[in-house]
Amino acid sequence: PSKASNDGWLSFIGSITGSFIAVFSSVVVMYINRKEMIKMQKNQIREKRTGEIASVREKLLEMFQLLEIDPNDKLYRPNFLVLKCSPCLRGSKVLEQINIVEELLQQGRFDEVLKKQESINKLLNIYEDEYVNRDI
Repeated sequence: PSKASNDGWLSFIGSITGSFIAVFSSVVVMYINRKEMIKMQKNQIREKRTGEIASVREKLLEMFQLLEIDPNDKLYRPNFLVLKCSPCLRGSKVLEQINIVEELLQQGRFDEVLKKQESINKLLNIYEDEYVNRDI
């Protein structure tokens, strides 16, 4: 025989049930927060990579504009250095084309260099899609 009243048992069962509901709710909220945080991190990575490609695009444009003004002035050289050191271009076909452009400039073949501008921009557009979404 137990001296516990029905009120005591109901209170005990209510406490246990409430604890289970609280734990379940906490786990669901943590899962949703984690999912959202991963989504935010992926968006931040995409934005950063998009900014890197935009910077590369600006340097390329500036370089070709300087080449059109006066290729003998060599004001475009710092742009080559920045583009070659850009971590987002490492091992890409875009960097290979930039190296080819540099070789053409050293050989004094300026007409061929300006023709390469459009193909490099197309290649950069293709590479941007690949780079921005890589390993996310």
